[in-house]
Amino acid sequence: MPPFSRLHVSVPRGSSGRALDAVRSGRHCVHWRRTRRRGHDAVEPLTSVLLDCIACMTEEMALTVIDSALNKSRRNLIPERITQRTLQAVAEKLPDRYRRAIAQADPLSQSGLETLVRLRLRSRGIGVTSQKHHAGVGHVDLLVGDRLVIEVDGRETHDTEEGFATDRHRDLILFRDDMRNLRLTYAQVMHDWQTVEPIILNKIRRRDHRWGRGMAPAGREWRRRPVGYT
Repeated sequence: MPPFSRLHVSVPRGSSGRALDAVRSGRHCVHWRRTRRRGHDAVEPLTSVLLDCIACMTEEMALTVIDSALNKSRRNLIPERITQRTLQAVAEKLPDRYRRAIAQADPLSQSGLETLVRLRLRSRGIGVTSQKHHAGVGHVDLLVGDRLVIEVDGRETHDTEEGFATDRHRDLILFRDDMRNLRLTYAQVMHDWQTVEPIILNKIRRRDHRWGRGMAPAGREWRRRPVGYT
């Protein structure tokens, strides 16, 4: 059973009774704490939970959670303020893998799928930038090189009539501007990446992600989304 499919419990060291029963049962993932929390402080701080994700999940899946927390914090959608710097400070005395994972986080990532695609391409040595602005389109999920746009379509925003129309308009503008636009579904990212990745890599080998001589539209600029911008 994957560790993140089990119930995770925070247990102070020196506990007895039900806490030890939970440890012995093996049905729970137990995180030992140095101190006991009481009353309103009984809920673990978000920083501790995110570090637990690194301990219990694959690095990819942990970073989907960390990216989401950082993004929501920047947009003031959660009460606890958290940044990469604060996470690194908390992880300072932990093994190196914690700090390596945190260093890969991106507070601009808008979804877990976006995080996964970014991490997988970067693991191949491919430069990927999150949330670039294109005139007439707005911010695109990911940009590889100069002109390969990758959009990751989750059903919650794209399976409506309005969302479909908006996506087609964005596609038209990108096509007009000689951009290479690839849309990926949840299933393609989560279950069929072995088919998707070679296609992307082939485009990059052919340098289809770069402007050829004289191709770049005059006066058109990319602008990165400011951190925390909605």
